[in-house]
Amino acid sequence: MHNKDDTTSPLTPDENRQTIAKMAATIDREVAEGVPLSPVDERILAMRERLIEDVMLTTETDPKLRITKRIEILTAQSVFNITNFKDLTAGALKPLKGSSNKLDKQLEELRAESLRGLRRKAFDVGANAVVGVHLDLSTISIGQISMMMMMASGTSVLIEE
Repeated sequence: MHNKDDTTSPLTPDENRQTIAKMAATIDREVAEGVPLSPVDERILAMRERLIEDVMLTTETDPKLRITKRIEILTAQSVFNITNFKDLTAGALKPLKGSSNKLDKQLEELRAESLRGLRRKAFDVGANAVVGVHLDLSTISIGQISMMMMMASGTSVLIEE
């Protein structure tokens, strides 16, 4: 006999995750084509964002971390324009101000965006963790345009939870 109050999903957590990922990818394509988001679409994208946040990042090697599958090496980057020399030197000239200066805030945003991109890519390939995370910061100048870029890289894996 089936209980009408039973709210458990017939899908496993992994199947549920895959279903949300596929639906979100379809919504992403539709949005890129100009289709407006519905309230249901927004809820699906919000579910994906919560699942992405569950992807763990680590640069540590822990013997208790049981990697069951290595999936692939991933990279993600974030860039911001350096509008003038003042932006680039703001942190060096006022080191006692800590994170209150513009450069520190920009660097923190670059780091957060790069790691978020790494988590998202790991989620998209079915990983629940990224190991061996490395961050690299570089500046790029093309003519009068200068940019600062942060690259995050790591190996997407499945770990036993």
